[in-house]
Amino acid sequence: MTQPKKGPSTKQKKLPKKVQEAIQKNQQEKRWGRQVKKTHSRPELPQIKPDQVFKDRDGKSHTFSESALKRVAAQLLHKHKKQWRYRNFSFPVIGHSGNEMEVTFDFYVYDSNETIVRVILVVPNESRELWDRLGLFKKQFPMYTHEVWTPETMADLLEKSWLGY
Repeated sequence: MTQPKKGPSTKQKKLPKKVQEAIQKNQQEKRWGRQVKKTHSRPELPQIKPDQVFKDRDGKSHTFSESALKRVAAQLLHKHKKQWRYRNFSFPVIGHSGNEMEVTFDFYVYDSNETIVRVILVVPNESRELWDRLGLFKKQFPMYTHEVWTPETMADLLEKSWLGY
């Protein structure tokens, strides 16, 4: 076994005065080391009662008692007089390694010709996995235009007078 080199450590070395001042300043302001991200505040969305009934384009009633975000999304679609359906239908998507995944959208928006104009996915936050799946979906189903509605997106849509389609 070899003995470690004996010499001045990095703490014992004389650092330039500017570097020493910067280190002291960082230590005083507690900005030394890893920074913790500040939690950004969620936008205020309207509180809709869990028993609120929404009717889709076929007249079928939906309450969405399990998800406040889906209630807000249904309210947005109703406010803008869009014809929509809530369907639990999964699109099979083949991944890069050949495995099959599913992408399940929440709302299907139709035009007057009964053609799907948009498929909407309502999620509390975005993730890399979500965008990977949506990228694969877009490659394999280019005929569908998709949207991801997060609370931030829905807050922006609440302020607008139209959805753009």
